Amino acid sequence: MNPGTEFLLASQNSDGGWGYKPGGMSYVEPTAAALLALSNLKELSRAPRRGLEFLQKLQRADGGWGIASIDPDGGWMTAWAVWALASEDNASARRGADWLLRTEGLRVTNAEDVAHI
Repeated sequence: MNPGTEFLLASQNSDGGWGYKPGGMSYVEPTAAALLALSNLKELSRAPRRGLEFLQKLQRADGGWGIASIDPDGGWMTAWAVWALASEDNASARRGADWLLRTEGLRVTNAEDVAHI
């Protein structure tokens, strides 16, 4: 096993997710990135299954994902979750993709506009 894989396996949190640093709180983005990096280990390790379960548990009723369990709103990290789940949980990935397609962003091009948001 290569050192990068060993590092990811050793860095997984007890809730199944990964943080931005070893021992840090689990977030959607690093969990999805770790799952994508470990995609060839599914048959060798329970770690990917636990990571998928972590993401599935955090999916919002509207189909999106927040940055972590503490975030009540879906956002940009939904794309990461959809990517990580696409080959393993088509239903969750589809709900997330539908959320992304329904969501409109807000582009601020003038600093004065920020005061009105």
